[in-house]
Order: sequence, then structure tokens, then C-alpha cells
Amino acid sequence: MGKREPLTPKQKLLIIITVVCLNVPAFIFIFCYSSEFTARQGAAAGAVNLLVVVPLLALISEKWIRRMK
Repeated sequence: MGKREPLTPKQKLLIIITVVCLNVPAFIFIFCYSSEFTARQGAAAGAVNLLVVVPLLALISEKWIRRMK
């Protein structure tokens, strides 16, 4: 694999915004739909984060964000 250029400040900001947007459903589930926060809910949110959000973020950052100048 070749070397990749470092991210620009604009690209870093877009990645942070993407992370926040992808995690909004988990935050809504934990803080709005549950009457109390349990460890099981935290584990479920963490599992969804690892299984869905992280790969999706990697895909979005490689396919779209890194191509932006």
C-alpha cells in the first residue's frame, strides 16, 4: 500500500461530523426511549457502534472524505 496524504482540517471536521451523525440514533435510544440507563443498553450501543458505525465510517472516509480537497 502506498502512503496516504494526511487529512486536512476540513476533512477532519467532516469525519467528526459524520461520527456524531452516525451515533445520534444510539444516543436517542439510550437517553430518550429508556426510562433508566442500564449496562445492557450501553453494551448494545457499543456493539452496534463496533459492528455498524465503525465500518461505515471507514467506508465513508475512504470513498468520499479522502477524495475531497
